[in-house]
Amino acid sequence: MKFTDFMDSQRDNDPGIDTRIQAEKLRVDLAVAIARRREAKGLSQNHTAQMAYLTQQQISRIENAENCNIDTYFKAMVALEMEFSDLTIQPDP
Repeated sequence: MKFTDFMDSQRDNDPGIDTRIQAEKLRVDLAVAIARRREAKGLSQNHTAQMAYLTQQQISRIENAENCNIDTYFKAMVALEMEFSDLTIQPDP
């Protein structure tokens, strides 16, 4: 079975699948942007966590695109002096 055929069958059975896929893609894009900014600033996860009043584990979860509270993302972005315009969101092909 081709992947496109598989996805079509999934859409037939689960109309919300595209929304969940898009949400996951956005979470991954955000994770990559935060990790790149942290690394560009030469900061460790621990130092970033201290600046953001988070734990190192929370920074790790963000960078691994795990499901986090939106406030957690915002705290990391503020600590890294990021704005939404800094995010590079890749459009779907």
